[in-house]
Amino acid sequence: MAAEKLTTARLVQILVVLSILIGAFVWRTIEYSPQTNKLACELVAQTCSVSVNGETVIIVVNKQGDSLSGLEITANRKPTSLTLTNAGKKIELSDITSDENSANSHYIYAVNNSNDSPLSANLILIIDQDQIEINF
Repeated sequence: MAAEKLTTARLVQILVVLSILIGAFVWRTIEYSPQTNKLACELVAQTCSVSVNGETVIIVVNKQGDSLSGLEITANRKPTSLTLTNAGKKIELSDITSDENSANSHYIYAVNNSNDSPLSANLILIIDQDQIEINF
């Protein structure tokens, strides 16, 4: 096949296939939108709940004085991440204990006392593709 001449029919076939591929890539690029849902959760009496994919996520905030000491999250799926954003810096919080035996699992996150964590900071909780902003 490498020794064959490039005929007009072969050139047209190559150009048609190339234009279809370029069109498919351009269409997919223009139509792309990430499937993240941004939800807000307003705390009332240090607790709030939000519906994620038809399932309820309950967030309970524990505080000591003016600073945040921990969070308890009750959800069917384990949160991907929990980030504390304060004055332009992000602090990734890791869970210290999990109870995954029940239908609604409990995940407890603690804030290190060395971190400056006033309740004016933003908390971003990510579960699957859903982003929950916890407002104090």
